[in-house]
Amino acid sequence: MEDSNSEGEQQLSGSSSQIDSPSIARSPRAVAAFVGRTERGPVNEPTLVNSYNHFRLVFGGHAPFSHLSHVVQHFFLHGGKNAVVVRVVNRANRALIRIPAADEFLEIAARQPGSREFLRASVDYDGVESSRERFNLIVQRVSRLGSELVEDQEIFAGISVRETDVRYAGKVLAKSRLVSLRGDVPEQRPNATSPENPGDPVRYLEIGVRGSDGSELSDYDIIGSDRDHSGLWSLDAFERIDLLCLPPPPGRDHGVTTFLAAERYCERRRAMLIWDPPLEWTTADSAIIGAREGALRSSSALTYFPRIRPRVERVGLPSILPACGAIAGVLSSKGDFGDWQESSTTDPFLKISLAPVIEVEDAKRASLHRAGVNVLAASGYGGAVFSGNVTLAAPGSMSMMWQKLDRRRLAQFVLSSIESAGDQAIARSEDPAASLESAVSSFLHDLSQRGAFAAGTDDEAFVVKRLPHTSKSLGERVRVGFALHRPAEFLLYDFTLTRAGCHVQSARALEADQLAG
Repeated sequence: MEDSNSEGEQQLSGSSSQIDSPSIARSPRAVAAFVGRTERGPVNEPTLVNSYNHFRLVFGGHAPFSHLSHVVQHFFLHGGKNAVVVRVVNRANRALIRIPAADEFLEIAARQPGSREFLRASVDYDGVESSRERFNLIVQRVSRLGSELVEDQEIFAGISVRETDVRYAGKVLAKSRLVSLRGDVPEQRPNATSPENPGDPVRYLEIGVRGSDGSELSDYDIIGSDRDHSGLWSLDAFERIDLLCLPPPPGRDHGVTTFLAAERYCERRRAMLIWDPPLEWTTADSAIIGAREGALRSSSALTYFPRIRPRVERVGLPSILPACGAIAGVLSSKGDFGDWQESSTTDPFLKISLAPVIEVEDAKRASLHRAGVNVLAASGYGGAVFSGNVTLAAPGSMSMMWQKLDRRRLAQFVLSSIESAGDQAIARSEDPAASLESAVSSFLHDLSQRGAFAAGTDDEAFVVKRLPHTSKSLGERVRVGFALHRPAEFLLYDFTLTRAGCHVQSARALEADQLAG
């Protein structure tokens, strides 16, 4: 959790008449994260996009080496609103433009690597003719080499080759979105690329060295590094992540190493990993056997069968696609009326433009559910329905509840919401524990009224209690319990409030009457 601001650097104990209770959103839209290869865009920089057109502007369109763009498109098509995209690469290179400057060159490279950074540049002296150090530089990104269709442009007017100048080219280009300086700024200003004859079109210098997309991603590229804030770990820059998609590339599956790292990351962030089924699951029987014998188990992950296909095949586009984006879109949009609401078995789930690759018989569907696999089943109304409501939690007494996807997501939503409210209470209130206790009681009452818990009355649905103060250095605790399986059978968690923030952990099991006493 983020460190508290200066307002939170106050004593957390003691009584106060000021209780500024934080607000807790009842049903926010979920945030889905996508990690993989794209045509272009920032590397290891999580970027929030709110539409597929926004995604294309930043990361480009469909690429033959990746399914990520299709998956993000399906996310928005199925009701998703907030997507965080992380582009990762493996030994990709940047395109380079070399602009002559007397007997030297001004070398500018694409800001990001990739073979589809189609850049060009022009130089002129308009308005700075009297200076021997200043020049104007225009950089454009076009749709393809030789095209006149400009997708983006930057104009750097009156920049200078003199290092002491306020408009020094090295400093100005450091702020560019499209390019970065390679090497030193030449001593003389670059040669103008003016048209040969008045009235002719402006001349542009094209890329001299093409960029490259690099090699296929390894498990380590996707996982990344906590120290370098790369791969999955770059998502720590966002306070909230609810769903995670790691679409595999065409013709290949991600390794077990990626699954283990991703599900542990989701466990820490209280998010759900949507894991695409292996390519070897070509029939319902192979999927049942694979799920039963496989080692991929986690209450913070879900999978499904089968993959999906476009109903109308198009030249150059894949015939089989992962469905993680479509599933993320629907689960994300469900936040409007509650994460605890199980998907209907009759309402269409997939848009009619998409269909399951194969049909799954009812008997096989039940077997897949028992193995922890959700099913995309063809619907008579077009599209498909999503059945199962299961996670990949391993069988066991404690994990039985977490085998239900809606229960798991509800618990994650409640814990994340209360922890965030705790941070707000520390920053804003003179009595954070009292403030949090009040806010949580109101929050859980509202959820209970809307049918989230396994009880009809508040007393059986949840309990919130400020625990006796033991040590200033250890902070204060608010114990919260809520019933997901049976009335008054509470899952208990302690929220500890310190200057460093609000932190949650499972509380020791207590009977409901002990907790209320």
